[in-house]
Amino acid sequence: ARMMRRNDVPLGLATDGRWWVLVWAPHGRATTQAAFDGGLWREEPDLLRAFVSLLCRARFFGVPNNETLPALFAQSQDNAEEITEALGNQVRRAVELLIATIGRAEQEVRRQRPEVLPLPAHAAYAGAVTVLMRLVFLLFAVECHLLPNDDPIYQASYSASRLIDELEQRASQPGGEAALEYSHVAWHRLLALFRAMHGGVKTGSLRVPPYDGSLFDPDAHSWLE
Repeated sequence: ARMMRRNDVPLGLATDGRWWVLVWAPHGRATTQAAFDGGLWREEPDLLRAFVSLLCRARFFGVPNNETLPALFAQSQDNAEEITEALGNQVRRAVELLIATIGRAEQEVRRQRPEVLPLPAHAAYAGAVTVLMRLVFLLFAVECHLLPNDDPIYQASYSASRLIDELEQRASQPGGEAALEYSHVAWHRLLALFRAMHGGVKTGSLRVPPYDGSLFDPDAHSWLE
């Protein structure tokens, strides 16, 4: 990628004979790459055909300018940036909603227990952002099939995507959205999921290894529980 940028060549191909790596490294933008294992081409002819369709002469000289490989890469990167911006806006809005809910919960607690100290604004913000980053991580992991989403125990007690479906179904029922304001079950399921990611789970058919790390550390924002 450094060599390509030095020579103002945005698209390159590197190989050791078996692995073929297509590198996209335009100036001022992130480097991306796609790797092809030539050892699989005999077993997976569709993969070989895809490789040829990407790099054959016709892709560079026999198609409209907006369908050449560099143009397709640039369009893909633009789309990714739009998705990233949209996700950022959604996360910011969700953080605002979560902080507002935390504030209401804190007022209720302090009405009953005046001795409880108020939560510092920075702690509330950091905790809310952590919750959203955990959820983004988990939903992405599900899409990549990195979590046992087909396990019945995981589905019933832990799955974030299943929880979203259940909440949307309940909210669509008459009076369901108002009733959810007084329910805390979903929050406790999320906390159980966060703890499962950090410490692991081994029960019945379910096996989730401990991922440790600071993101899911239950002690990092213990007030959330």
